[in-house]
Amino acid sequence: MPGIVGAVDFGGTVNTDIIVSQACEILNRKGNYKTCKRSFGPGLSIARVHVDIFNRDPQPFYDQTSRVYAFLDGEIYLPDTFDRTLVNAQLRHIVNIYKVKGIKFASELNGSFLVVIYDEAKDLLLISTDRTASRPLLYVKTSRGFQFSPEIKGLLLNLDFNRRINEVALASFLTNGSCTGSHTLLQGVRILTPATTIIIETKTASINQHTYWEFLFDEHTIDRGKSYYIEQLSTLLKKVGKRAVDKTGDVAVLLSGGLDSRALLGCALEGTSKISAVTWGETSDKKDSDALIARTICQNLNIDHRFFALPPRELPSNAREWVYETEGMVDVLGNLPGGSEIFEELRKSFDVIIRGDHIFGYRHSAANDTEALALYAFCSDRLDPSLEKLLKPDVYQRLSRLYREEIDKITNECRLLYFDNRKDYYYYLLRIFRYHNHLGYYKRKYIEQRNPLLDNEILDFVLQLPSKYRVDRKLWSTTVTSTFPELAKFPIAEADNLPNWSKQFHQNEEIKDFVRSILIDDHSNDSGFFELFDSGNLKLFLESCLNNKYSRRALRGQLYASVTSSRLWSSKLGNSVRENIVRYVLKGRRRSTPTHVMLMRLIILKLWYDQFLSSYESVKELDRNRQPIVNR
Repeated sequence: MPGIVGAVDFGGTVNTDIIVSQACEILNRKGNYKTCKRSFGPGLSIARVHVDIFNRDPQPFYDQTSRVYAFLDGEIYLPDTFDRTLVNAQLRHIVNIYKVKGIKFASELNGSFLVVIYDEAKDLLLISTDRTASRPLLYVKTSRGFQFSPEIKGLLLNLDFNRRINEVALASFLTNGSCTGSHTLLQGVRILTPATTIIIETKTASINQHTYWEFLFDEHTIDRGKSYYIEQLSTLLKKVGKRAVDKTGDVAVLLSGGLDSRALLGCALEGTSKISAVTWGETSDKKDSDALIARTICQNLNIDHRFFALPPRELPSNAREWVYETEGMVDVLGNLPGGSEIFEELRKSFDVIIRGDHIFGYRHSAANDTEALALYAFCSDRLDPSLEKLLKPDVYQRLSRLYREEIDKITNECRLLYFDNRKDYYYYLLRIFRYHNHLGYYKRKYIEQRNPLLDNEILDFVLQLPSKYRVDRKLWSTTVTSTFPELAKFPIAEADNLPNWSKQFHQNEEIKDFVRSILIDDHSNDSGFFELFDSGNLKLFLESCLNNKYSRRALRGQLYASVTSSRLWSSKLGNSVRENIVRYVLKGRRRSTPTHVMLMRLIILKLWYDQFLSSYESVKELDRNRQPIVNR
């Protein structure tokens, strides 16, 4: 990471080589990455900026017979018959498929990838992402051209681009902690959706999109029986486990105290005996916690285990940098208060981290779309009710309408009939694509990742799996237990190790001073953030969050933090509590976001405004470079 950068100027009057070079400098401001760049005349330039772990050979690869150039960020899995010793073997394979399949080439690729192909003979530019869009690509279309980058920062040099807040994304971020669909917080900037190819005809200035695969369950599949599916999934787990540790440096597994992450460890052990495990949290000795269980597992299996601390006190020092790097895509600033320090340290010992996002199902059935959204995708069907007091009335009404329209669009576009299937579809679209992938991108700035449980073969298997086996993750749990019995014998952790932010906001004076300094004290250089809120109600809300005297609302937030940080949330009792919450939703009395969660979102949003919509120094520096660059 970070990825591939490019610029197209249809008129041929803007020097895209300079635009791309400057974008690469911004993305590589710390000097950690390598860059491969190629210009195809004045109107088209492309570059790859990378951490030099996957595909180290210079790019692009050029096929002289077809006059096709290809860039690849990430990796694809080559067929067994392909000669892996060739220079740029993966890119050669991609071009070979393109010559046969044309714009549908990506449907034949398996892996975590972003591919850019320039067909010189046809003046055709293709940009394709994998089935989950695991490697973000942001883009801007303007009257004069097209520009793309893995980060918003790489797009701010666009001459026709004005920075404005995207209120659809704003509504979703404040309600769910992430954006929806292809939206980003910046108006006009879109993100490439899963299994999609952008097709640009550079001579005619035509821009189109092609979807080459859909996350669509077979709702009429024949049930082959539980034993059949367990055998199939077990075989697949061993297969993807070998791929995850295949010949790419030192590998570590992110290990918590749950069943999912130890299944990853089992998968990795199928491929090699040389594996390490990593866990992080506020403390390593919390009773029945992730860190304690993970350490016990590793000690019993004689596996190297490393624990990294997450000191909450470091939040004020790292918050601004964290928001600049993540660009407000997700609300988990509190999960990594030390910023990138963990990943920088990990990079000294490892090349690849294995993570365990998957789509094997969740706890119980959904009876309607409200349940399907709220329970599984962690997405509400309406704007958070607590915002009615915080936002100015006209802003609240506008955001509420836009948000409802966006949710209606998402649910209407889902072509599945059964709500259990719709539930898993929303999780794929809203949680994997729009939440987990951005967390993954932040880590990939320093260390590469593999996610074996989202392998194409796993996805194909799940889409043919009857929904009854996904409810409560029944098949997944049974398969993991039977496939890796030596790992299943350890107890499940009852509590994770993430900081308790409700407690921190009440008791940590340094953090309280930090919150006041950015959200209460100084409005003199407002970038537009405070124009959204009722200043009186916002101040009351913030002081209630920071006040040592617990209000009923604060106590509810503390209780929520305690329950959701516990493994009991995943137990039968937790399942019952969750189900009752959904019934509460259906009666029109939807639970508001806990105060400490909303406060964290406000902190992120304010810092994002400062850095991307104001005269903050990094953006001012970009503005100095916005003068037209005309070919002479």
